[in-house]
Amino acid sequence: MAMKRMEKKLEGSLGPWRGLSVFLGLLTLFFPTMGRGLDYPTRPIQIVVGTAAGGPADSAARILSEELTKELKSPVVVFNKPGASGTAATSFVAGAKPDGYTLLIGMTMSLSAGFPLIPDISYKLSDFAPIARHIIFPLVIAVKAEAPWKSLKDFIDDAKKNPKYKSGSDGGGTGLAWDAVLKPSNIDVVHIMFNGSVPNFTALLGGHIDISATVLTPLLPQLEAKQVRLLASSSKLDKFPDVPTITQLGYPDAARDFWNGFLAPANTPKPIVEKLSETIRKVMNDPAVNAKLVKIGVIPSYQGPDEFGKYLQGEYEIFMALGKKYKRE
Repeated sequence: MAMKRMEKKLEGSLGPWRGLSVFLGLLTLFFPTMGRGLDYPTRPIQIVVGTAAGGPADSAARILSEELTKELKSPVVVFNKPGASGTAATSFVAGAKPDGYTLLIGMTMSLSAGFPLIPDISYKLSDFAPIARHIIFPLVIAVKAEAPWKSLKDFIDDAKKNPKYKSGSDGGGTGLAWDAVLKPSNIDVVHIMFNGSVPNFTALLGGHIDISATVLTPLLPQLEAKQVRLLASSSKLDKFPDVPTITQLGYPDAARDFWNGFLAPANTPKPIVEKLSETIRKVMNDPAVNAKLVKIGVIPSYQGPDEFGKYLQGEYEIFMALGKKYKRE
């Protein structure tokens, strides 16, 4: 009897602690990362890129995936899913499980310019959790080296007299920016919107188009071989200091740099987003990684989740306004 009374007294004195123990147990059940290190990743991470191999999005993603694999001690694999100007890949990731194992390389086209240009986009910005912006890269206007035009003005003046020329863009953002040159210039030029930079510059080299609005990365070998000449760029290029900016030439609406960034499906746990963002930041602080990115014609430009989220909203608003002003009917 005395033993039972002692047990009952002991139970009474532990009552509050027992409740706390149950509460902590429930927290661990619903928030398994509490009380221990984040157990992520435990299997390969897939990075989905909405373009074919060879362009700036793919090339930069592969440079970073190699470094992220080392830092995270788990394979980080690039998966190319081209189509519909990057929106196929973006839709795919929007519907993926928010567990940190399926990530998107978001692009200007799929998450900025696409909204005013593609009426049936199935996703919203709120369907994604921003992780980190990692690069920006300039729009360039290029012609073959043997073309008769030494400047953008030369081309525009010629096109006004001879409405026979064909132009190309990578589609989406580059297409909208190029229209922001063509429309104010009041010239009649056939504009072909390709699905990416590689087919666009391939058409230029093959003589299927006369002038190209594209990005720098795929043109670098041809620029070094002096097969291609730049007439303008959206921002100053250290490697090509004599190339004027599009703003200097009188087309400020066309002077858009493009961006790439890592995003996860909405509702991805915040500790995972933060770990990925911090790891990307660490990788991009490595001068050797930055040198690799610069070599492919892009500009390293890290932003964390909050800053990147605000940047995305700002780009969305800018391109919605440009779409209303320059979108082709």
